[in-house]
Amino acid sequence: MDDDVARGRPSLLNMIAEGTVTGDAPRHAELLRQTVLERLHVGPAPLTQGELNAWRYEITDAINDLKGERSTTEALAIGAMLYPKLVRLTLRGRDRWFDEHRRVAPPSWRA
Repeated sequence: MDDDVARGRPSLLNMIAEGTVTGDAPRHAELLRQTVLERLHVGPAPLTQGELNAWRYEITDAINDLKGERSTTEALAIGAMLYPKLVRLTLRGRDRWFDEHRRVAPPSWRA
């Protein structure tokens, strides 16, 4: 879970928070789930300046790729590659969770 938190991607946290408690230790599982829900509510750590600069560079580089003469297919491919980078920067730049396999983290988990 610590890796997910450090990356700002709550994959495992979401599984625990949204899962159904089963087994012989429901109290322990519910305690873990409550802890995870609290962590989701806090949100990820803010981006470092280095992370922010790296993501800005990636996005600027992709935008610059669109500037020359490009076929429609190439422009669409660059746009498809650029879109998730913009979403990631928009969310993480606002201290929101980002998960590539979801659309957007629920607003109730916003810090």
